Amino acid sequence: MDKMDKPLVFMDGICPKCGNMCGNRGAGDILRCSCGWSGKMDEKDTKALSELIRRHKERNKEAST
Repeated sequence: MDKMDKPLVFMDGICPKCGNMCGNRGAGDILRCSCGWSGKMDEKDTKALSELIRRHKERNKEAST
């Protein structure tokens, strides 16, 4: 899959190490914090997000036809 084909999804969370906000900067499933902590989304959450994006794309495609 080309980088341009991947959906841009911004995620934020609370860092378990320092309590500050952390995020993925719009790409991937890894949250990073300025304190150095990084963590990956749970596999079932990644699948649920992918399914949500797929359905959204299908609805948009149907609406535009």
